[in-house]
Amino acid sequence: MRSPLGRTPIALGVAAILSTATGVAEAQTSSASSVSCDALASTALPDTGISSARFVPAGTFKPPQTAGGAAPIAFADLPAFCRVVGTTRMLSSDVRFELWMPMSGWTGDFQPAGSSFWGGSIPFERMRDIVKTGAATIGTNLGIEGFTGPSFAIDEPGKLENLKMDPLHAVIERGKTLLARYYAGPPRLTVMDECGGGGSRDVMALVQRFPSDLDVAVSVNFTNYGTRHGISQMWLHDATHRTAASVVPTGKLPMIHRAVLNACDGLDGVKDGVLENPKRCKFDPGVLQCKGADGPDCLTTAQVEAVRKIHETPRHAKTNEPIYGPMEPGSELGWGDMIGNPDPYRYAQAFYRYMIFKDPTWNYAPGTVNFDTDIDKADSATNRVINHTNPDLTRFVERGGKLLLVGGWVDDLAPQNVVTYYENVVKTMGGRAASVGPHAS
Repeated sequence: MRSPLGRTPIALGVAAILSTATGVAEAQTSSASSVSCDALASTALPDTGISSARFVPAGTFKPPQTAGGAAPIAFADLPAFCRVVGTTRMLSSDVRFELWMPMSGWTGDFQPAGSSFWGGSIPFERMRDIVKTGAATIGTNLGIEGFTGPSFAIDEPGKLENLKMDPLHAVIERGKTLLARYYAGPPRLTVMDECGGGGSRDVMALVQRFPSDLDVAVSVNFTNYGTRHGISQMWLHDATHRTAASVVPTGKLPMIHRAVLNACDGLDGVKDGVLENPKRCKFDPGVLQCKGADGPDCLTTAQVEAVRKIHETPRHAKTNEPIYGPMEPGSELGWGDMIGNPDPYRYAQAFYRYMIFKDPTWNYAPGTVNFDTDIDKADSATNRVINHTNPDLTRFVERGGKLLLVGGWVDDLAPQNVVTYYENVVKTMGGRAASVGPHAS
């Protein structure tokens, strides 16, 4: 998993983000229940069945056994909680969910747990982290059981269609009903704080499409442009694997990084190993070109071109439209996941296989990707359901919602997508987006 912030984070504020939600009551110090945990099993919910509602003593919960996985170990650090297990029917999928509510010491907060990008399982580890804080939480498999990448886009396209309805939104609604019944009142605050992958995507989907679900939302390294995200990752891999000579050994990345720092570290007035604003750095990897034979402290001609391409903004080969952002100077130590293996990064590989070529046998080989036709296929109407790029957050802001967006300059995700989305929000909403603005820290 990538570092959530990298070394130099970009924090982008939208709608007075750094303030707390207005009109929020003080945290509760007890959790007197209106009904028993068992009684929640009889709660009537739309298109939903509750299979169990049971008290779980402190330190005894074990996640279910997964096929081929190690024997589960009890979460010994969990407090006692009420565990509700249910299923909601959406189109062609059964959306499984679990709601966990502390038996005592509830803070009054409800914090849904983000999913993996393609669902597949209940996010038990994330739910564990949340309940330990005293908040109630809910998690879902998004109606997708097991994880083999988005193979369902070929085999069961109805599950992809489900994402238009947002299964997490559906279970949050049901969770709030159950929670209000159990605690004799609604939560004081509904918040999501997620980093990367599906969790950050979930936050963006809810804020844009279901503005009443959350009061406070934090999305770190968000992948709200899923179709272009897969293309941009493939851009990095193809840059360094288009020919055998293009491969940049990961052992050379520290050398490239040092050269970038030598060229640009002083631009902010202090040499501290951090580029405060990488966009001011105009580094040309040609200064590292080998004078003779290849070696560990230089780059061949083909490797120089590969590094240049990584530092470039990926563009549509015919229209020259930007696809995504570049990897910024100073990010070189984070390139290993994207370029260090013969196969593309797992998200890009799966995205190309199942959502561009619709061929589960497809594998990357030099010359098999095309940065015009591939983009057009990626952005098909069917695939765009995984994108959450709407910059109009008016409904969320007007009801008092708070949003914090964070991206890292040196992460293995191109950070420009974070900046571009923020700029689009400000352009769209103007003065309605009372903002602290972008900054590096």
